[in-house]
Amino acid sequence: LDCSGISFNPIGNSTSKFSGSLDGNSFKIINLSINKITSYNGLFGYVGKNGAIRNIAIENLNINGSDYTGGIAGWNEGVIDNSNTIGIIGNGSLASSLGGIAGYNEGTIINSNANINLIGHGNRGGLVGYNKGRILNSSATGNILMSSGGNLGGLVGFNQGQINDSYSSGNVYGGYDYYIGGLVGRNYYGIIANSYANGNVSNLASYTGGLVGSNSGAIINSYSTGNVNSSSSNIGGIAGYNSYGTISNSYSMGNIQGTNSKANNIGGIAGYNTGGRIANSNSSGIING
Repeated sequence: LDCSGISFNPIGNSTSKFSGSLDGNSFKIINLSINKITSYNGLFGYVGKNGAIRNIAIENLNINGSDYTGGIAGWNEGVIDNSNTIGIIGNGSLASSLGGIAGYNEGTIINSNANINLIGHGNRGGLVGYNKGRILNSSATGNILMSSGGNLGGLVGFNQGQINDSYSSGNVYGGYDYYIGGLVGRNYYGIIANSYANGNVSNLASYTGGLVGSNSGAIINSYSTGNVNSSSSNIGGIAGYNSYGTISNSYSMGNIQGTNSKANNIGGIAGYNTGGRIANSNSSGIING
């Protein structure tokens, strides 16, 4: 289905949620363009708890949207399975929750991939901007760029849910951002298991990690391989800042670099650990700073 020249309105919103089932049978949608200043943007604006999207691909996607913007769904409470997006999602405002598959996820995303270049502010993730649901066997491969303000991750910007058997491979570039990580910007009482990031991570501000920028949840059997550099404080191969979180059976392989004299709290696993637990974990990269 070629959507060139079509002024597309997302399917579903917060008052009229999509609660049906769509099976794309592996067909593609190409040249989908959405330019809205309102919230809930994507192929679907809002997918309800009974909604299910399966076997759909979108290529040459281009979205400019406000709060809750994603390639497949702006807000997802249902199931997104075996679905993929390729394209660009950007927003110059301080909008919240933007991701390659879903802007905000309270449901389940499984067997899905986003190759999306993201540009903007707020909670930004290659797959999901803000996750309170489950992400299983999924990946993000695009580059992430943010100018300032927010939580930025190769896969998920802000995580309060579960991430299992998933990865990100794009590079993550932050400006003066709050938390930035190769996989997750901020893991806030969420669980990350059997997952990894292999892109490089760079930031001008604090809380920068090869896997997560800040962790107060659990990281289990996970790793990062990319290089990490920052010109500020709290820089780590796994987590820039580990606050009462757990890191176990995990490792980092990339080099960790503080890029100027103001950089401090630099570590192979965690840049700064307060009240947290680190077990059976190691780092093999070079640390400078």
